[in-house]
Amino acid sequence: MPAEDRYAATQLPMDGADLLLGWQCTEGGGPTLVLKSKADEMKRKSRGVSRDMSPEAISRRFDILVDLDRTARALRAARPRPDLPPDSTRADDQATDRGYRTEESSMNGDIRLAFMARSRHQIDHARDKINHCLDQLTTEDVWWTPRDGCNPVGVIIQHLMGNLGQWAISAMGGEPDVRDRPSEFHVVERFRKDKLQAELNGVLDRVREVYSRISVSDLLATKRIQGFDTMTLDAIYETVCHLELHTGQVLFLTRLRLGDAYVESWKPATREQGRES
Repeated sequence: MPAEDRYAATQLPMDGADLLLGWQCTEGGGPTLVLKSKADEMKRKSRGVSRDMSPEAISRRFDILVDLDRTARALRAARPRPDLPPDSTRADDQATDRGYRTEESSMNGDIRLAFMARSRHQIDHARDKINHCLDQLTTEDVWWTPRDGCNPVGVIIQHLMGNLGQWAISAMGGEPDVRDRPSEFHVVERFRKDKLQAELNGVLDRVREVYSRISVSDLLATKRIQGFDTMTLDAIYETVCHLELHTGQVLFLTRLRLGDAYVESWKPATREQGRES
């Protein structure tokens, strides 16, 4: 490769569409630098769409993201890490990741499939973390609070089921919106831990099923949810982020309640992952 092309490829500006396009992978070999013309082509594709919110512009940005994602995954695949032990992640995380990779292999560059598969993956990841906590807690633990004014794990789960029911199962699945948000924060009955856990997993199963039916036109449609006019794509982001936020609270309360008896779900296995030397 000429020196000027090599230099141009490594000097690509880090403004999104050009960030990862300085490299490509060749069959039977490692990553090599992409010619400047390839980078210029991507710059032309990305120019002028950043502020355009029309469906056509959004679709063009999705196409750019797909190209970025393909390049990044090819680069990672070309750099095997033999130093990582096979058990460096816990079993349920590995199973969730395997399921996501299986879905990923059938996407064929369809950004809708990629976005929805990733959303379902994040739901499964949060589910694994919550179940890991609940499996270590008793019913008494689920309704414990460190002080007055704090929500116990049981209330957080009630709130999550209400939110998921309204923002996913009702708004996108077409079922009636029967949510009574204030009641989610009242402890009228201390349900058994097993009952709460089973109900939460059932709600998450239904959310996954609803998400699997969403089309491209659905993603860009506007829906009225909880008094807000919200694009479906934004609503999915909001729902997943909301779930992950409260998953962190469940994890924090579990560790606070159990102290040294808490069993870690994952530990770093290498220096790169964060293991102490």
